[in-house]
Amino acid sequence: RRCVQETGRVHGVRIYDDNMKTLVHVFNEGTWQGKGHSNRVFSLKFLPDQPNVLLSAGWDGTMHIWDTRQEKHAGSICGIFPSGDSIDYKKGQILTGSHRSSEQLQLWDFKERKLIQNIDWCDGYSPDTAYVYCAQFSKYTNGLIAAGCSGLNELKVFDVKNSYKPFDGKRDISKGCFSLDFANQSNRIVFGGGDAQVHYCDILM
Repeated sequence: RRCVQETGRVHGVRIYDDNMKTLVHVFNEGTWQGKGHSNRVFSLKFLPDQPNVLLSAGWDGTMHIWDTRQEKHAGSICGIFPSGDSIDYKKGQILTGSHRSSEQLQLWDFKERKLIQNIDWCDGYSPDTAYVYCAQFSKYTNGLIAAGCSGLNELKVFDVKNSYKPFDGKRDISKGCFSLDFANQSNRIVFGGGDAQVHYCDILM
């Protein structure tokens, strides 16, 4: 199945069957009768180990959890403000990146719906100009997280096994880093942004 988000006046999420090319279900925007988004949706993620569960988040500051089997709202986590593809999930943990001046990168416990920790953009602190647009767990190893931002215009890589401290990345990007993706079978990262170029780097551990 493929997930397509609606933006603009309608702040919902549409689920499509990619084989049949048909609309399966619509999770509508929130009303006084039901829970849902009240502003634009910018990030979506199906859980690999629970493929019927979907995460969505946007400018309303809430990450919603949806169950496509029951076609209903299954939970929420407040305090997340993504402006791009900055939600990821791996082994019971949710990684979120927010477009704001503090607590931009965070790790959450999916089962408990609670914050595990804030991840500092720099070693020991987070500057107020790192506006995160994209964030992702490595697909190849359990030891890496990557994120990109505007303001500082950086791609940064964090070492999970060393208290999530930053240890690699790329700083000399002329404009913001808005999108990234880890390779499936290596620690190569492809990323791009406002400079209208696609870059890649290989992370050595």
